[in-house]
Amino acid sequence: MTGSGIAVVGAVGGCGATTVAGGVALALAALGHAPTVIGIDGHGGGPHVLWGIPVARTVGDLWSVRDELDAAHIAHIVHVHTDALRLVSGPPTAASMAAWNEQQTGRLAAALASATPWVADVGRGDADMQRALMARAAVLVVVTSRSVMGANACGAVIQGHPGMRAVVVASALPGRPDVSPRAFRTLAPAEVVIGLAADARGAEDVGACRPPKGRGGMAAALRDLLEATGV
Repeated sequence: MTGSGIAVVGAVGGCGATTVAGGVALALAALGHAPTVIGIDGHGGGPHVLWGIPVARTVGDLWSVRDELDAAHIAHIVHVHTDALRLVSGPPTAASMAAWNEQQTGRLAAALASATPWVADVGRGDADMQRALMARAAVLVVVTSRSVMGANACGAVIQGHPGMRAVVVASALPGRPDVSPRAFRTLAPAEVVIGLAADARGAEDVGACRPPKGRGGMAAALRDLLEATGV
C-alpha cells in the first residue's frame, strides 16, 4: 500500500459503504495484511453490526484520557475478531462525541490512524471525528448510488476534501435510475470510478466475514478498488 489508511465514506444512505469497508478489510487480510477496521459512523451501524460482534468498549470510553491520548490507549478498546482482523468501534451516536474539542478529536484521530494498515467506515463523514480521521487517510473511497442524487452527493464529498485522492464506488441499487458513466463523471469528477453491480451473494459473503469470490460483482469491485488504492 502507498499509505496506511483508507477512509470509506457513504455519500448517500443505503449505498453499501459499510459492506465495501468490510470487504476491503477482508481482502487486505486475504493478502496477508492485518488491518484494523475502524467503525466510527456516528449514525448507528458499522462493521461490528455487519459482523454481529458485541462491542464491550468504544472510542467514547477514552473520554477520561482525552487530553493524553496515544496509540497505547487505543489498544485497550481493540476487539481482536480474527487472527487477521482487529476492530475499533465508535460510540452509537454522534452526540456521544459532541463534548470533545478539536484538539482532543485530532489527538484521537491521530492515535487511531497509527495502526497500519487501517480501514475506516466513517459513514457520511459529517462530524468532527469522522473528518479528522478522513484527513489522515491516504485515500478516500466514496461509495454512492449510480444516480443523479448519488453523483451530486459524491461530488460534494470530493469538493469538501480538496487535495485528497478519491476513488469512487458507484453502486447499482434496485429502484434507483442509473445515469450514464459520462454524466456521472461530470457530476462527480474523480480519478477512478469503479462500478459495483447488484450482488446479493457478494454482500452475504462480506456479512459472513469472508472475502467474496468470483470474477464479477463485489469480488471484481474489491479487486479494482485495492488496485486503485495501491494494494
